[in-house]
Amino acid sequence: MPEFKLAIIKMSPEMQNSIFVSPVVDSATIDYSKTNLTTLHYGNVLVLNNPTTLDNELAQFAQSELNIVGTNPYLLLDNGCVIIDWKWYQFHPLSGEGRRPLYYNAGTSSRAEYSTNRFYNNGIIANEEYFLLSTPWNNLSSLTAEWTLDEGTRIEIPEIRYIDCVKIEKYGKFENSINEIIHKYNIVDFPGLFKLYSDNPEMGKACVEEFCAMQVAYVKTLNEMINNKDFETWTIQR
Repeated sequence: MPEFKLAIIKMSPEMQNSIFVSPVVDSATIDYSKTNLTTLHYGNVLVLNNPTTLDNELAQFAQSELNIVGTNPYLLLDNGCVIIDWKWYQFHPLSGEGRRPLYYNAGTSSRAEYSTNRFYNNGIIANEEYFLLSTPWNNLSSLTAEWTLDEGTRIEIPEIRYIDCVKIEKYGKFENSINEIIHKYNIVDFPGLFKLYSDNPEMGKACVEEFCAMQVAYVKTLNEMINNKDFETWTIQR
């Protein structure tokens, strides 16, 4: 569960139902003279995540242990917006989770990691590209599937708002915090959960249960925020 901010995305019901992908990113470069502007260098296939060695391992982990294949990654809020189920963060670019390009050249302007969350290391991507497939999420058979460009329909970037997780907790007067879970299990990202699960499966399962319970509480509090007409006050637009 990323510690920084939670993405809240405005999507039509049609968009929510269809698999959301981006072109594979061969490499990413950063221009430090332009406020850390990042350019993505795309390949010619569509993917859920860039198929690095680590990401293929993460996909296998998510399929076998988190059982997310065949499920919808979105949790619907009362205002029609969605958040992305945390178990899907690594496989949906708009979650803001750090993503790794296929190739990285140390010592150059090449980036080892990038994010669509503009608040993540002050990163702004110059050329985001997204596609919708005609295939619904429940027909997805593998997180490592690839599609040709002509199998997808290119779409505009959806409207996204962000909120600090600690703000949700403050609004809902939580007695516990996502940061406490992160520090308890020493988990800062999805690869960290994968390592925890590999080292101690029982502790990994306990961590997953705590993340899921916290996410349920987040959805409840966000809906309270929406129904109290506090949503735009407590969130910021991308």
